[in-house]
Amino acid sequence: MTVKLAQITYAVRYDAEADVAYLRALDHPGPVARTSATTDGHAVSFNEAGEIVGLTIMDAKRLVEEHRAIDAAEPIDADELAPAVGAVFA
Repeated sequence: MTVKLAQITYAVRYDAEADVAYLRALDHPGPVARTSATTDGHAVSFNEAGEIVGLTIMDAKRLVEEHRAIDAAEPIDADELAPAVGAVFA
């Protein structure tokens, strides 16, 4: 599954048991140079150029269902994320 957020296309993998969504940027390949944690426990990974190459979203299903948004480095609208992970949540 893929989703496009902030002009970046991500491959999405969802771990239903852990309720964690893993997003890997397809537009900015390369190894992770650093990872920053958000105040809500999510993780944003960057390459050497400072481009986002990955997102780890904790409590993904709960956040989408309860808040319709995920607060990460910049807000992720759940309506944008839902098509990519919605089938997994069913």
